[in-house]
Amino acid sequence: MARYKEEMNAILSGVHPDFHDQLEDLAEIRDTTIANARLFRDYQFECAQHAYELETELAEEEYKTEQEGLREKMLTVIDAKRRALRDDKENLDITNDFALEPTSRANSARRMLRKRGQESEVGSKNSKRKPNAPANCKWLASDADALDDLSLIRKIVPSALTKKSTSVKKK
Repeated sequence: MARYKEEMNAILSGVHPDFHDQLEDLAEIRDTTIANARLFRDYQFECAQHAYELETELAEEEYKTEQEGLREKMLTVIDAKRRALRDDKENLDITNDFALEPTSRANSARRMLRKRGQESEVGSKNSKRKPNAPANCKWLASDADALDDLSLIRKIVPSALTKKSTSVKKK
């Protein structure tokens, strides 16, 4: 019993050689386990960081391709609209007179057909032949300005003709 008491006192005081060796072995195992856990944690962190970087690169590439595709679609739509406007402008130049005044041309043709028997000299009102047109002038005004002027003239001319016809009837 005395020997157990001496070993117990040596263990409590920290001078027992066998206990001290076992304690050092356990401390060494603990330190290696902690070091291995730190290394495993660092490895997992690096793997997660690498996966994050790959996903970020893939997302950026996908964003850039989607952006470029959307840009191409928008440019295609804009080009199609430009072509359509250009075609409309060309068609408007060709059919400008027909679009602005379809009824007056049809009516004048009918009147001319009805008045065939009453043809007279070249310069008169009832003649089929038109007098020589004035020389072509080069205009510096834009097409929009010319169309605006033409529409104003057409608004004024019919009103002037109706005023003359009413004034003639009154006389």
